[in-house]
Amino acid sequence: MKRFSFLPALIMITLFITSCGSSPLNRKYSDDKFMMDVKAIKESKKLSDEDMRLLAGYIIRAKISGEKLETMTYAEMLKKAQDAVAGQKALADKTAKEEAEKRTRLGAAVNVALYNIGYVKGDFQDHIQYDLAFENKSGKDIKAVKGSLLITDLFDKKIKELDIVFDNGVKASETFKNSYSTDYNQFMDEDKELRAKSIKEVKFVFTPEKVLFNDGTSLE
Repeated sequence: MKRFSFLPALIMITLFITSCGSSPLNRKYSDDKFMMDVKAIKESKKLSDEDMRLLAGYIIRAKISGEKLETMTYAEMLKKAQDAVAGQKALADKTAKEEAEKRTRLGAAVNVALYNIGYVKGDFQDHIQYDLAFENKSGKDIKAVKGSLLITDLFDKKIKELDIVFDNGVKASETFKNSYSTDYNQFMDEDKELRAKSIKEVKFVFTPEKVLFNDGTSLE
């Protein structure tokens, strides 16, 4: 009788292996059976909506690029798609951290503030004007500053981003004010939004890229 005591366990193992092997995710891709496989994967409820979108996106991109999918299972394709997303997120997090560290490091030398936005009517071309203040906190005379100014609404939605080069110089412990302008385009939503907003209705972030000092040294 003892030899039959393993029978229930053997049955369970067999059922487990069979169920794993029969999962639609373990099927290899086939153009002819693709729609049927997708239906089976959805009905299995083993994937979240996000994973279904990742899998579909991977297949679409592979088809566009001419990649052969017939040797891969849906599970393998999903893993590649998830790895790609993880890699993109890691790169984005690394870049954001580096930018934040750079902003802090260079921000210790120069502080840049947007204190006014205005609409300027011109004879031939209207402009949006941006008034900036550059505060030198470095203890050395600054020759030039290069960076970017991101302007958002109060909910952090991007309105406009400007490349800023300030080469008027500012002495140590002093503040220098300077104005910049961009052509106003009545057909661009960002310009219409800026024209309608006051400085109290926007937020800004200045990201310095490089600071040049009069003594020939620099920060970047």
